[in-house]
Amino acid sequence: MTTTLTYTTIYKLNEYLGQVGYAPSWSADAKPTGKSYETVGTGDVSTTIFYTNNKNIIDSTYTFYYGLTTSATTALTETTHYSIDLDQGVITLTGTGVTVVGTANIYGIYKYNIAGLPNSLISNTLVRAQNVIERECETLFVDGTSATPAYGVAYQELQRGRGQYDRWYFTDKYPIQVIVTQLNGDLTAAATTIVVDSTNGFASSGTAVIESEQFSYTTKTSTAFMYCTRGENSTTAAAHDDNTYVTRHIVEYSLTEAGSEPTWETLDYMKDYSIDADSGRIKLLNFDLLRTAVLNNKFPVEDLPDRVRLSYPYGWNVIPEEIELCTLMIASKQLLNQTVSRSLIQGRDEFRPQMLTVDDAWINSIKERYTSIKVSRP
Repeated sequence: MTTTLTYTTIYKLNEYLGQVGYAPSWSADAKPTGKSYETVGTGDVSTTIFYTNNKNIIDSTYTFYYGLTTSATTALTETTHYSIDLDQGVITLTGTGVTVVGTANIYGIYKYNIAGLPNSLISNTLVRAQNVIERECETLFVDGTSATPAYGVAYQELQRGRGQYDRWYFTDKYPIQVIVTQLNGDLTAAATTIVVDSTNGFASSGTAVIESEQFSYTTKTSTAFMYCTRGENSTTAAAHDDNTYVTRHIVEYSLTEAGSEPTWETLDYMKDYSIDADSGRIKLLNFDLLRTAVLNNKFPVEDLPDRVRLSYPYGWNVIPEEIELCTLMIASKQLLNQTVSRSLIQGRDEFRPQMLTVDDAWINSIKERYTSIKVSRP
């Protein structure tokens, strides 16, 4: 399961819970006339530890400054000048930070959780909520605008042969991300740098396919795969023409009979197979009409195990708003359960049990919308 929070933010859960406090704060009849900061402390060229007025600072909501007065301040840079324990509200100046601050004041602007919920607790709860969604929807959701999106990867997923007449194969995970680019220039069989139109969507390192040749690469630029090993996984390094497809997904099949180990041939995208990305449906095309290497219209033997092998990236290339909302609701419910458990341990029972299930129908309806496609798959 993932340990990275991507579906929403810690601040949004605090806001959803209505638990956001502001520092500095002021009353309606005592509004500041100029810049307003919380004074955290005053440097003395040796002290490194300073404390904010509030604990449980919310991630990505804070900025700290130094200056002699609030009218003349300069922002401090986290890591370079200081580190911060958000749960405890402790700022630790680095050696560079001590020098930069000198004898000036340290000021801050930040938001914090007014219910006393630590930032680390909220972060961990959101990650668990995200894992619930991925596990129950059996997919994940990714920012597809990134040059290297963090799609899930299925590697050498094995399937039974379906014979000549049923040529549809369904991936275990979906939607499939059909990541395709084209060669930018002719490619020789010996080349170890493969120049393409764009590497967006491809992993930072991995394996890809040109026609029926697999190659691996250790790094990429925006328009090239670098340090390539050609003819991987029993394929043959070959020359390829300009504008030939390069794909991140790999479809292999075996025509071997029962009682023998499968020997794999890598298929050529849009010549040997097509993909319906949303449903994870892969169709083997009519080989003998398109490729002279395969004769007599042969296909993997029907019902013979492990005769089709699929490697592919999967997941949604957007994070829908309702998935973000579902993450917030699940995390909120988890926090509520923890609060009730603590109350019971402390001998308190003033809570309303019906509040524990208030969002269940909404949560389930969202998850069902992203898993309902399974009912139509064979």
